[in-house]
Amino acid sequence: GSMRIFYNLAMLTGPAGALLIIERFSYGTWFLTSIITSTISLILLAAVKVPSVRPVMEQAVGSLSQVKEALTQKDIYPVVGGIILFSFIYSAVLSFAAVYILTAAPGAEAAYFFIIIGLTGMAASLTAGIASDHLGRQKIIWPLLVILGFGSIGFYLLPFVPSIFIVLAVMIGIGTQGSSLTLAAWLLDISKPELRATTISIQENTIDIMFALGALIFGFAAQGPGLGAAFLGAGIITVLAVFPLRKAAAGSRAKPSQASKSTRNT
Repeated sequence: GSMRIFYNLAMLTGPAGALLIIERFSYGTWFLTSIITSTISLILLAAVKVPSVRPVMEQAVGSLSQVKEALTQKDIYPVVGGIILFSFIYSAVLSFAAVYILTAAPGAEAAYFFIIIGLTGMAASLTAGIASDHLGRQKIIWPLLVILGFGSIGFYLLPFVPSIFIVLAVMIGIGTQGSSLTLAAWLLDISKPELRATTISIQENTIDIMFALGALIFGFAAQGPGLGAAFLGAGIITVLAVFPLRKAAAGSRAKPSQASKSTRNT
């Protein structure tokens, strides 16, 4: 929870600060600022104690077998599918939304877009978990992914209705952060207690892969059909993919709720 709040705080300040520095000074000044902040981060990380390499290497084979065991749980696949959907669009938004807003709607402020995402993301992080605890993960996650999909589709309309970027920021913020939190909680519900850390590692690795893939695909799209068409396609795929994922997860609806109760009791 704390990590997600810090993510959203960074979203509030990072993009807006970067755009402000670039506008008032230059890209070179921004890169210099990035070097300074990265150096400070490395100094802080140097104080963190990490385990020696040898014990980690000795555990590698066991960790791989745990990953294989975690992947034998069929309940995990609809959840991973949801992670793929939200992380792909989130990657595209972080990488290309500012560029697209500045070119498709020159009068719009890209910095405000990310500030709104940060604020709505914090609100979603605080409410999505509570709502899914009371109503169930599946009743929350599928509407959130649909909202995210329509938020991506809305980028296609940005050149025609520039002011829509405010609505899109709200939808993207709610969709990404609410989905991320709900899917993480759902993974904990359905995973075995001894495999929970392994299951979360699968989630994080999936996010990392889709972040790289999303940036790559949208980068190619920028050279071809355009970013607007890419956001449109990603949004349509996300909305349509919700239905088979929901159907695949329907058979395991009782199991997460039972696991959730047992987790609360312990």
